[in-house]
Amino acid sequence: MLHNVKDNYIISVKDHVSQFEEKSFRKLASNDFKGWPSPREETWRLSRLGVLSRKEIAPIIPNFKKKFSSVSKLNGSKIIRFVDGALRQDLSSKLPPGSSLKILSEEDSLKCFHKFKDSNLKDHPSTNVSFSCTPSIVKLTIEKDVNIIDLFEIIYEGGDYNLSVHPALYIELKDNSNITIIERFNHLSSLIMPLQLIELKK
Repeated sequence: MLHNVKDNYIISVKDHVSQFEEKSFRKLASNDFKGWPSPREETWRLSRLGVLSRKEIAPIIPNFKKKFSSVSKLNGSKIIRFVDGALRQDLSSKLPPGSSLKILSEEDSLKCFHKFKDSNLKDHPSTNVSFSCTPSIVKLTIEKDVNIIDLFEIIYEGGDYNLSVHPALYIELKDNSNITIIERFNHLSSLIMPLQLIELKK
């Protein structure tokens, strides 16, 4: 029974990416997603995979009309908000000078995807399934010699009980830059698989 439910999730991921072109980063990632995570993998060692494997779970389709009114308890923080795994700039703060936030194009997303695939995370189930199902890859850049005084608060919200959520964030820190980030997860989803790459660039 467990095997069938796990197989169903793999099939649902494949169905999710079927709408994209063969050379898209999502389709390339899905080609390498072949199995359910194992507790032998360090990042999943403390997860209750047995409970998850009994649930019928499918990747979420973001609802860009969802509204959330939660506010930060940290005075003066700059909020970057993801809802259903998708960046919501309309619900996020204006960023200070020297920092920028954008959704990557397909071409730039492919470059980011290859950075991951050249790392030791290239075969990790989280890498492949999150690249397959993410609404988009979001890039946060801090420019050279910029010291961000404001606290950045990344908030992940939304989801649903039988859906998986896959936000993807690429953080580029240029030479001699500085930033402080905290993250808050307020999800309803059974499976939350955030994907992050932090790159230090000169």
